[in-house]
Amino acid sequence: MKIDKNKIFIWLSGILTGTTVFLLIYGLFTLDVTHDSWIMLGYENNDIIQHYAGWLGYRNSAISFPIGHIDGMSEGSYAVYADCIPLVAVIFKCLFRLTGYSGIFQYFGWYTLTVYCLQAVTAGFIAGRRTENKAFIFLTEILFTCSPVMLERSFRHTSLSSHFIILLAIYLYLKCRDNAYSRFPIMMYVLSALCLWISPYFMPFVLCMDVILFIEGAFKTRKVLKWLMYLGVNILLMSAGCVLLGLVGKGVNAEGFGLGLYGINLNSLFNPVSTYDTDWSLVLPKLPLWGLQGEETFEYAGLGILAALLTIIAVWAINKDGRKHLIKNIKAYPVYIIAMIFVTLIAISVNVTFGDKLLFGIKLFPALESLLSIFRSSQRFFWLIYYSLFIYADYMILDAAEYLKEKGLFKKMKNDIPAVIIMALLLVVQLADISDAAHEKGIAPGRVLTEEQLKQVDLSSLTEQFTGYDRMVVIDEQDVYQGRDLAVCAMKAGMHISYTVASRGDTSLTEETKAEEADLLKGITKKGTVYITFDEAKAEAVYEANPGILVEAANLLRYTAYIFFVPA
Repeated sequence: MKIDKNKIFIWLSGILTGTTVFLLIYGLFTLDVTHDSWIMLGYENNDIIQHYAGWLGYRNSAISFPIGHIDGMSEGSYAVYADCIPLVAVIFKCLFRLTGYSGIFQYFGWYTLTVYCLQAVTAGFIAGRRTENKAFIFLTEILFTCSPVMLERSFRHTSLSSHFIILLAIYLYLKCRDNAYSRFPIMMYVLSALCLWISPYFMPFVLCMDVILFIEGAFKTRKVLKWLMYLGVNILLMSAGCVLLGLVGKGVNAEGFGLGLYGINLNSLFNPVSTYDTDWSLVLPKLPLWGLQGEETFEYAGLGILAALLTIIAVWAINKDGRKHLIKNIKAYPVYIIAMIFVTLIAISVNVTFGDKLLFGIKLFPALESLLSIFRSSQRFFWLIYYSLFIYADYMILDAAEYLKEKGLFKKMKNDIPAVIIMALLLVVQLADISDAAHEKGIAPGRVLTEEQLKQVDLSSLTEQFTGYDRMVVIDEQDVYQGRDLAVCAMKAGMHISYTVASRGDTSLTEETKAEEADLLKGITKKGTVYITFDEAKAEAVYEANPGILVEAANLLRYTAYIFFVPA
């Protein structure tokens, strides 16, 4: 058996690159699986607390069908909607059932490290498709692993930093073209089966590449039924994942709010503004955004990539050979280009904005609006175009170097050395531009916690107090951020909670909870239940109705003050 040394190099260099980038930014702090105080402090916002609470709830739940069901939260809670990465959660849940381990365990640090390594490895294979120059491959791995959109998502939305899925889907498509559509890439089946088990947001990316492959494969080979079968199998695998995880089914509502609010802004690609005012560019100014877009529209490409793309556009404009090259690419990838235009329109969504101006809005049919609201943060669809631009810039560097050698420049240099020089210059500009952001991203999980901060996130006394109680009932309407830290406490105490931390589902008061609130105000309590309110006036009314009840107030983290009522 012949050993492919180039593939071995890509795997080893990719793992080295991903690990190095991760450790330089975050250090070892997040890799201690028995340490969760950095999670409980929140990372830029408290979404990671939601993910952790989802994992704890899923870990405590009985093994049942659908596999992703969380029975420790209000009816209709599922691991996939809690963003706790069901693929990993299922593995460790089964492992702990076998071993009996019940202590603290978090996998978000190691998962993110794995994501960085896979991002680098996939980027290496993308570059290796066009060159065997190891230096160029290695520089490409660094460029893609330091992708601003991936760095921005890391730990804030851990599952959504799994951008290797997008890169791998594009790579498999390109390899299928290289093989003249002689066989469908088996790995596409794997991606179709697994993307939902990481995050449903990756399903459209994989499905989009499946459809492009179907259209091109059927047209090129004239075997429509064969390629229709390939597409059908992938759709069946995704559908099976939806059923197994509980994404669809009786009582499950996957729709979300925010369609149109979180669409991409027309300035997003060159606008270094993100949710928490991180300095993503040392050079470019932060530009205004419309409405709530600052929360979800970050698509900054980095100064190095932007410089490369502007150079390519300039060459198209002034160089005849450049225009021929552009026309050649358009003719070679018409289906892909049309698909990217369509995906861009979805990313823009129903409100077309530039800066802080709403240019115009689009009214959709109710059925279509309901479908798109499932993926309410539509700007994420732009990630497919985002990485397509990265890949295009990478390949154009190789083409430009070859062209310059043909014209007499760099003619004494061997192989792809000119491309390595150009890529190195691009990478220096790119990394220097985002260096402050990389430093800021590493501060939160890597810092040494003060004694006061440790007090804030130490839920051991509260967990101990709640041990022996079965249920936690919150008698208020909640917003999306309330109750996540309490859910962690409840899950550690083995309690059932009356609400869900999942991103989908009904977070309003259920009829049963409303009835319990009414009983509480009448002085009627249930044994084994802890009651919680965020409202001081309501707390006073409850205390008046239940003079013998134990009351404790606490201010956990920096988000919400809670008042606990524990029946004597």
